[in-house]
Amino acid sequence: MDPHGGRQTVVTVALTAMAAAFSLLLLVMIGGGFFIFLVGIVLAIAAFGGLHYLLWGKLLTEETAGEREEEQLRQRALEDWADPPSRHMGP
Repeated sequence: MDPHGGRQTVVTVALTAMAAAFSLLLLVMIGGGFFIFLVGIVLAIAAFGGLHYLLWGKLLTEETAGEREEEQLRQRALEDWADPPSRHMGP
């Protein structure tokens, strides 16, 4: 394992964050502040999507976990029934 792997990751993330911050600042300066509203709208949509996932997606995933487990067991039983282990007949 490379001992400098963590340092390289931090440098990559920091440089990417600095480039994104510079780009956002440039867009705000060019657009006269209009871009701030656009970023706010995008963040609101992302927050709504996250809330939707927490309220519905995760809840339904947990509710259907039992059904998925039953279906997997049924599939395994069908596979075992369709392809029984071969029996070796000795001499």
